[in-house]
Amino acid sequence: MNEGWLNRSHPYLQTGYGEQDDLRHMDFVLMQFIAIGNELSLKLKPYEEVHNRLCESLNAMIPALTHCQQAAHIKQEPISMLALFRDSLRSALRIAQYCEYSTGAEDITMPDLISKVVDSSIRLARGTTDYPIQQELHAFIEEYLPRYLLYDTNLAFELGDKTALIEPYQLSLKEIVGLDNIAGLSMMFRFPVLAGALRLWSRTWLDQLPEHIGADAEDILDQLFNKISNELYVDSAHALLNFDKELPEWALELLPSDTMPLSGL
Repeated sequence: MNEGWLNRSHPYLQTGYGEQDDLRHMDFVLMQFIAIGNELSLKLKPYEEVHNRLCESLNAMIPALTHCQQAAHIKQEPISMLALFRDSLRSALRIAQYCEYSTGAEDITMPDLISKVVDSSIRLARGTTDYPIQQELHAFIEEYLPRYLLYDTNLAFELGDKTALIEPYQLSLKEIVGLDNIAGLSMMFRFPVLAGALRLWSRTWLDQLPEHIGADAEDILDQLFNKISNELYVDSAHALLNFDKELPEWALELLPSDTMPLSGL
């Protein structure tokens, strides 16, 4: 992985998150998944079909991170900002698209995929005490997420006040009050979608790996978790100390492996 890109994209160095530390924590968790997925993909190369499906999911992680970060830097151009935000949402869903499905991932309908990711987010919320998305908001998210995924093809785009519908092309013709930072939209929609998708990824490619490749999974997972605990999480723990950050309970629950120094800082 390109370390220069990694350093530039580090969420604790970015200003586009506003005051939303939970967004920074989420993208920090996403970066751990990128590293874990890359390591796992090397070990699964002998299993071509499984490896290819893993990579379809893994390849969506970096754009899920960078597109949202880039959107935060072009707030004076609403069309471009929302297009990048839309692409970050689509990438987050693509992470989940190749999870829990052995075949036919391309045929999953968007409503079904959204429903599965939202349900995964709900399950994470139920298992933690500090998840920032309230249970009752998930129904709203599931209903309105398609508007942000398809805002450029909808006849109208809903923003803020539910009675204020704005044609997509009009976004480029006026400065819209309240649309000077993507953090609010990201917290409402991208956060739960990404959380749900990463939870599905972990369950599919780690917990259920024996179902994909058989008995070889035990040795592969032992090697992987050893590397995660003794190398990746050690480096990440130092980064958290350097930035004076502490991961919340929901982030620790989402991260793979129960032998992490991140929880003992």
